[in-house]
Amino acid sequence: MRERGGHTGAVHHVDWRVVRNDASTLFRTGSFVEGLALVDAIGGLADAANHHPDVDLRSDGVTVRLRSGGDGRLNERGVAPARQISTAARELGVPIDPAGLQSIQVAIDAWSSPMCCRSGAPCSATSRSTKRT
Repeated sequence: MRERGGHTGAVHHVDWRVVRNDASTLFRTGSFVEGLALVDAIGGLADAANHHPDVDLRSDGVTVRLRSGGDGRLNERGVAPARQISTAARELGVPIDPAGLQSIQVAIDAWSSPMCCRSGAPCSATSRSTKRT
């Protein structure tokens, strides 16, 4: 399976998921110390490959996201480190749980027209009309 010309299928085989065009997964470390050991291993791999993922260390797990290329597609440059990180986690005995990933997007609708403010009327449609004097 490919997604927008990228390597989505290859990512699924190494226990990662594509979330908003990035390879992402969750490692259930069980403790902060085990998570720190995994982050240390990821850091070594990242420096060697000159490809640095976003890493979120928590007391019960580590979430890792490998950013896609500039064109918004996941490419081999993102897939290879995912494989290496998964291998490092397995060597440390850390379970991989991509089903535990969460992605939340928040949008705020705060549109305001400068025209209504210039007319002297309140910009909010729910406000009562008042005139400036």
